Amino acid sequence: MSKITADLQKFQWFKSLTDEELSHIEEITNQVTLDKNKHIFYEGDPIEAFYFINFGRVRAYKTDPNGKEQIVSVLKDGEMFPHIGIFSNKNYPASTQTVDENVVLYKINVQVFRDMLLRYPTISLKLIGTLEMKIADLQNRLAEQIFNNTFEKLTQQLNRLAKEHGVELDGWTIIDIPLTNTDLANMIGTTRESVNRSLAKLKSKGVIDSTPDGFMKVKLEEIVE
Repeated sequence: MSKITADLQKFQWFKSLTDEELSHIEEITNQVTLDKNKHIFYEGDPIEAFYFINFGRVRAYKTDPNGKEQIVSVLKDGEMFPHIGIFSNKNYPASTQTVDENVVLYKINVQVFRDMLLRYPTISLKLIGTLEMKIADLQNRLAEQIFNNTFEKLTQQLNRLAKEHGVELDGWTIIDIPLTNTDLANMIGTTRESVNRSLAKLKSKGVIDSTPDGFMKVKLEEIVE
């Protein structure tokens, strides 16, 4: 088994595939290594390829009418993006940019991928099963948006960010990505003012704070209690 095939097998999308099926994916996969702060694609461009993160982090952001960038999500090792446009002709829903140095991506051209699925329908069926799992996860997140208030949504989001991007230090978990209150508001679908009030409440309880260089830190075990 080649290194690329072994790497692809780690991604949820491909875990159900056999070595032979993975070899067909490898044939259409290109490895891309990017420096920090390099753009991968821009919001509104036609979707030509999708990506899997083998090493490093990528931020997805949208730009408002005034040109201000607002983070939608931060993706890490083992994740793929975008989640739309693979089976239909759409535009990229957000811009993406590397967060770390030497980010390693696996890139697959959309049209080449579609052609490959037509040749190997068993791969299509297995990937549909994986997509169903992703839909179930998105439904759970939607339920959080519907049934939880702003404070609950914020604590859950901070908990998720701390677990995915956290660095432990002196009893705190530092969320090692730059985040503004507007970014957090976009992530949970609320206003910056509501996030400001909830953050003030969490800070008064002593479960969040900021590092000298401006990163947020949380007490992971206490923030969701």
